[in-house]
Amino acid sequence: MPAAPTPTPTSGTRTPPDLPGTALSLAGLSAVVYGLTNAGAHSWTSTVVVLADIRVL
Repeated sequence: MPAAPTPTPTSGTRTPPDLPGTALSLAGLSAVVYGLTNAGAHSWTSTVVVLADIRVL
């Protein structure tokens, strides 16, 4: 299997980091973790757990 070619930089410029995407990913992952950790203390269908998991969708 041949190795994938590495892209060559064009003119040495760097793209800025995707801050909105990073913030949304962090918020989504936090909501999933919050929902899963609180599902033991509450039921799976409680408002807290359901809303935390729906925010991800």
